[in-house]
Amino acid sequence: MRAYRLDDFDSLDSLRLHQEPDPRPQRGEVLVQVRAVSLNFRDIAILRGRYPRRSVPGLVPVSDAAGEVVAVGEDVHAFKVGDRVLGAFHPRWFGGQVPSTILRDSYGAENDGWLCELKAVSQEAVVPLPDALSFEEGATLPCAGVTAWNALSGATPVRAGHTVLVQGSGGVSIFALQLACAVGARVIATTSSEAKARTLRALGAAEVVNYADDPDWGRSVRALTGGGAASTGWWRSAGPAPSASPSGPWPSVAKSPPSGSSARTIPGSTSSSSRPAGRSCGTSPSATGPCWKTLSVPSWPPG
Repeated sequence: MRAYRLDDFDSLDSLRLHQEPDPRPQRGEVLVQVRAVSLNFRDIAILRGRYPRRSVPGLVPVSDAAGEVVAVGEDVHAFKVGDRVLGAFHPRWFGGQVPSTILRDSYGAENDGWLCELKAVSQEAVVPLPDALSFEEGATLPCAGVTAWNALSGATPVRAGHTVLVQGSGGVSIFALQLACAVGARVIATTSSEAKARTLRALGAAEVVNYADDPDWGRSVRALTGGGAASTGWWRSAGPAPSASPSGPWPSVAKSPPSGSSARTIPGSTSSSSRPAGRSCGTSPSATGPCWKTLSVPSWPPG
């Protein structure tokens, strides 16, 4: 088979095509013929040597792909030859606490990724691809799509009548916009160009704020919500917080998390380092006004 490998992290010229033996599925594994892959920012960061975690040269890059099962090993009952599948971003994280293998399982960083013709993986590391989706569409789901879905449907799911703020027009934000609209939420988006604003509106954004033209875009977003908060279950971006009155609710920001983020912001919350004045949730049940809750997740996200 043919496979691309990043022999080092000097430049794109380090991405070289190799001819390699076809892998064979072992017990419990399926052999996937890769039909489409998608590119995430982490893939570019690894290539540029900017990924904050250990990256091993010589690996097959790319974390997300979709394809067709062309062979199965012994004791495979979940899939058969001909099934369409897509890979899971974390192949051995099935729920609960983060497994100890999370880093060495990381596709493209410490484990071979999907930029190859054939890949043998555990039957538990892939999921069925719905017939309504093309391979190209399915390949975009594991990282960006699932991140957006997980954020919007977590402990406090977004529902009709909620307002969601998505920052920028990257893959995660675009998924969040469409998923939020699908459940009837109102979406406010930020961007830096009119061309992107038109696209965001076409995808369903009710309002678009140009942060390049409006440095005080945080107040503009609050005004669009009537002074309330835009609620998401999302990762809060690093750096300066958007402008907002210390006495009012703080809009959560839907954005791909920067590498090395150490706290997850949940609806109605913000990180303790940038939150405005307010009380901690649960400290005074009879009090009114905003409250803040921070869930620390060391070395997060693991991908």
